[in-house]
Amino acid sequence: MKNTFRLLALACLVGGMMLTSCEKDPDDNGGNGGNGGNDITDATSLSGTINDNRTLSDLGLPVDYIIDGYLYLEGNAMLTVEPGVTIMFANEGSAIIVGEDQGIRMVGTADKPIILTGPTNNQNKGSWKFINVRSNRSDNAFEYVQFNNGGADDAVIFVDGKLSMKHCTINGSLGNGVNVSGSATLTAFENNTIMNVNQYPISMEVADAPQLGSGNTYTANGKNMIELYYHWVSEASYTINAQPIPFYVSDGIGVDENASLTLGAGVEMVFPYNQDFVVSDGSILNIQGTATNPVILRSMGNGNDEWIGLEFNSSRNGSSISNCFIDGAGKESDGAALYLDGYARITLTNVTVRNSSSYGMSIYYDEENPSDFHVTSTGHSFLNCASGDIYNRYNEQVIDQFPN
Repeated sequence: MKNTFRLLALACLVGGMMLTSCEKDPDDNGGNGGNGGNDITDATSLSGTINDNRTLSDLGLPVDYIIDGYLYLEGNAMLTVEPGVTIMFANEGSAIIVGEDQGIRMVGTADKPIILTGPTNNQNKGSWKFINVRSNRSDNAFEYVQFNNGGADDAVIFVDGKLSMKHCTINGSLGNGVNVSGSATLTAFENNTIMNVNQYPISMEVADAPQLGSGNTYTANGKNMIELYYHWVSEASYTINAQPIPFYVSDGIGVDENASLTLGAGVEMVFPYNQDFVVSDGSILNIQGTATNPVILRSMGNGNDEWIGLEFNSSRNGSSISNCFIDGAGKESDGAALYLDGYARITLTNVTVRNSSSYGMSIYYDEENPSDFHVTSTGHSFLNCASGDIYNRYNEQVIDQFPN
């Protein structure tokens, strides 16, 4: 069968752009389409540089093409890989580099996926390097592609340009599945499966998280969370929707002035020790959980004093938090899991603060000037807040009732 790799004589690989004649095991009677065990395969060896339009067609072989070393795609041309093609990388130093102006389209089908794999005698994780897409062409696309046991250098796929990725499977990596740089664009990321990678299935900046679409699956990964690094979002509106696994915000989150951040229903964010979620003045935050699908902001562990908490400083109209759990915070920000600046303008609905190592919520409410207070809260609840539920910084007292 096409997906069962025969032993190939890798010693027959030679340098150059397109060379042929790699003989298969003469004892293999499984054949290819009934051709018998003594036929010669014409698996094509690829290395060096491609500068012209090139199409890799299905040769009907157990392995159609073998990449030995780095294959560079340069110039203004397009490399097209057709359905059913199997590409073998000769060793852990083999990779594809897509240059800034080159295009790549690997579009298979459900019945005839494109398969990229390591050598037959090394089907371990990291048996080949990666694919690095540096091109900003809008027609770059991976669809129904299986990436098996790559990631010898940090990830299987590096996106530094533009890429649409749908119905693909990454199975095995010594590092991450996909690394997305801050300058990159995922024009689509839907219905993909990332499994059995040693680190994170995806690593990207916080500002790139809105590019993740629906239908994705992440299973049996060493760190089964989506890593979001470089915490600031600025000068634009961002909406992060839920994925089947949590987001790990390794550097915390900062919403800069004039930016807007929305967290959709079901989003779960995990904060490591000593990181925070800061909303600057002039920005907007909308957390849109529902009763059945709340937003969860939590610590890495189950104990208290893990992360700093949510600090909201914006006096701009339009912010709200609904059906949200804030869990395991309270390290700083006046020792509260939810810190509200004295000029804050926000509506809180069904916000639950749990397991704060200090106060649940910190506010600044002047009883003599109640019109200066622009926070409303209904349906809030507190559980296991070590120093008390609501702390009023104005009179330095814990209060029992929110001053709506």
